[in-house]
Amino acid sequence: MRKLIVRILTAAGHRVTQAEGGSEGLAAFRRARPTLVITDIVMEKGEGIETIRELRREAPEIPLLAMPGGGVLYLHIAKGLGA
Repeated sequence: MRKLIVRILTAAGHRVTQAEGGSEGLAAFRRARPTLVITDIVMEKGEGIETIRELRREAPEIPLLAMPGGGVLYLHIAKGLGA
């Protein structure tokens, strides 16, 4: 899914930085300071919700789109955290 999203956004002329997981994503975020973050809620290492919390602490003004890979419950949690 990530590869598809990257391809679509790149084809539309957007500059895209991608990461494999939450820790790598936070590091990439800190380097690039994007204008939008798209993240999965459920990641291999269980970093999704914590990644959203950290992004909200560091940059509450940046829009954050959370993908509900783990189902509706996680989507509600992410929404409550500001995604």
